Amino acid sequence: MTEQRDLKDTVSLPSIGTDLAVDLAKAAVEACKADGYNVAAAVTDRSGVLIALVRAENAGAHTANAATAKAYTSASSRNPTSGM
Repeated sequence: MTEQRDLKDTVSLPSIGTDLAVDLAKAAVEACKADGYNVAAAVTDRSGVLIALVRAENAGAHTANAATAKAYTSASSRNPTSGM
């Protein structure tokens, strides 16, 4: 009986895979590089937990933390980063 209840009381949420998260972060950094910007890009899961972080070689030291915070805020508020 306990085993059935344990399964009933759990939730399974889909999440982006690591490979796709890394690809997305790389693509974002490359797109910005093409426009002349040195940035970092972070991808989180729906809960705001970091999955991937890519930083351009010449990006400032602050960009990794800023990108991670922005991705977390986007996920936790359920708003796209483009609106921030």
